Amino acid sequence: ALLDTAADTDADVLVDGAVQFTLGVVADAQQCTPDALAARLVSSLPPPAGHAKDFFDISRATLAKRAPALAAPQRIVDAVETCAQAGSTFAHGMVVEGQLFEDLFKSAQARAMQHVFFAERATTKVGIEATPLPIQTAGVVGIGTMGGGIAMSFMNSGIPVTVVAPTAEELEAGRGRIRRAYAKSSAFRKLGGSELEEALSTKMALLSTATSYDAFANVDVVVEAVYESMELKRSIFAQLAKVTRKDALLCTNTSTLDVDAIAAAAVGREQNVVGMHFFSPANVMKLLENIRGADSSPESLATAMGLGKRLGKVPVLSGNAFGFIGNRMLEGYGREASFLVEEGATPSQCDEAIKGFGMAMGFFQMSDLAGNDIGFSVRKEMGREEGMSGRYPALLDVLPRAGFLGQKTGRGFYLYQDNSRVGLPHAQAEDLITQYRAERGVVPRKVSEEEIKERMLYSLINEGFKVLEDGIALRPGDIDVVWIYGYGFPRHKGGPMHFADEHGLGRILASLEKFAEAHPDQLHLEPSALLRECVESGRTLAEMFAGK
Repeated sequence: ALLDTAADTDADVLVDGAVQFTLGVVADAQQCTPDALAARLVSSLPPPAGHAKDFFDISRATLAKRAPALAAPQRIVDAVETCAQAGSTFAHGMVVEGQLFEDLFKSAQARAMQHVFFAERATTKVGIEATPLPIQTAGVVGIGTMGGGIAMSFMNSGIPVTVVAPTAEELEAGRGRIRRAYAKSSAFRKLGGSELEEALSTKMALLSTATSYDAFANVDVVVEAVYESMELKRSIFAQLAKVTRKDALLCTNTSTLDVDAIAAAAVGREQNVVGMHFFSPANVMKLLENIRGADSSPESLATAMGLGKRLGKVPVLSGNAFGFIGNRMLEGYGREASFLVEEGATPSQCDEAIKGFGMAMGFFQMSDLAGNDIGFSVRKEMGREEGMSGRYPALLDVLPRAGFLGQKTGRGFYLYQDNSRVGLPHAQAEDLITQYRAERGVVPRKVSEEEIKERMLYSLINEGFKVLEDGIALRPGDIDVVWIYGYGFPRHKGGPMHFADEHGLGRILASLEKFAEAHPDQLHLEPSALLRECVESGRTLAEMFAGK
């Protein structure tokens, strides 16, 4: 038996029981021979008889659902099964386990996960010699989905936070959403009655609300979390510059807009402004892109990076460019998905192909989840409509113009019934896509799964090379961390840049050249100069950036 005895879970009884059991074992041991003691070793016991015949098959099937692409969990079952076989010994099982471990240790998955382990720990090495400012209190502008999530991030770290919104009604509704979110969380679900109310009251005491920016007069940091409007954000920062302390950190939660243009509105305080791009839901997602503005001081950047770690995030420093690291790369990836559908693929075909590669979610599923109007609004805000350089992904605008915004309206690229998050085929969306092709004289063709994967993933990787060329990311590992934590790139493949090295840069370059020749108006397919340099020099990207 694996258990010698059991005791009541009451603390005093448990301790007394453990002490008495230990004394008994010692007394018995004094009476036992060495052989008798050796017989108590689990490794000397025979495999348990009578275990269910299909026990290992069930274990493999369970692990295949939980971690479908990972090799190690299946090898663990193999190791245990070897020991449990009739006539097997513990020593033989250890030999087999050692062989399995050796094979896994040399595998591509092991290299990928070791890379991610060290890449995560390198993100804060940004070459800034400055002391972070202490953060004891915080402010947030806005109490919608993003603002509320950011407020919860501060509260989760024990930092009192003041949230400002235009009306008392918005603030009351936001407080209610935050309270309900905590009540449903795993930490609070196990509580009940007065204990639950006391815990919720303690947590909610960290949250203050106001309708005036004057409430930020003494906070150490303010995070603006309104929707993507340059005009609105500039207006807010002009006011924040006047009412906050001269040393307060001022952060914009923009996902695409020019941080320098926003900072310019904070006259005299430009050095205090940084971008701080949280990912939704902000209280759950671990990634935090901190954006370095032209005038951001070393102290401001050091404070933002340190604050990210304190909030339990994985902070990555980015330069200031459209979309920063993650969303800049997402644009080419999304454009290619749009063009593939325009040419004849279906949204679900693209999503299934990319999920088959290992992505947590397909592009069109992700767009429905975020809201198809979000990308549409960004393209309008940036003037990136039909006149943008290169081929414009006009197909992505068709659904939001028709009011199909995704999960929040129950209709997007997929149909969502009864508030379900599971997308079903959406005939009206399919009709709009068919109509779009017909209006442009496009005769749909059959698109293979392999073409979908290559065009989408190679576009993503190619833009990652350009991000490095432009100095927006400090190192390839930073890009990998952004895409693993922010966009669901499979961890066991190491992120897009590590995957590129493993997959073969020459192979990727050859395919991009072929695609670029076939689609000369799709500028994101034009191979990066850095990619060409790596291939011509025979060096991997990791070798090019070794030590950085």
